[in-house]
Amino acid sequence: MLKVYVCRGKDCKKHSDTRKIGALLDSEGTSWVRVRCQKICKAPVVGISHDGSVEWYAKLRGKEGRQRLLKLLRDRKAKKLKGHRIKKRSGKLR
Repeated sequence: MLKVYVCRGKDCKKHSDTRKIGALLDSEGTSWVRVRCQKICKAPVVGISHDGSVEWYAKLRGKEGRQRLLKLLRDRKAKKLKGHRIKKRSGKLR
């Protein structure tokens, strides 16, 4: 089962796409949790956990970013989100 984390840090909270991602997750029936700032500061920031490891994605801006996130959640394929992945935060949750 996937767990989705959405950063609620100062920069992410200000970004309108963060609210749109939350609405998208709600409309898909995906449970998600707001977490404290992940110190990535490239809003909006979303973490996806499965099999005990968290992968972080940043700059999920605009409709295209949200659609890529949706595809990852539906198909479990992160190919199109590869450029958004933050490797230094891989496996970590603050």
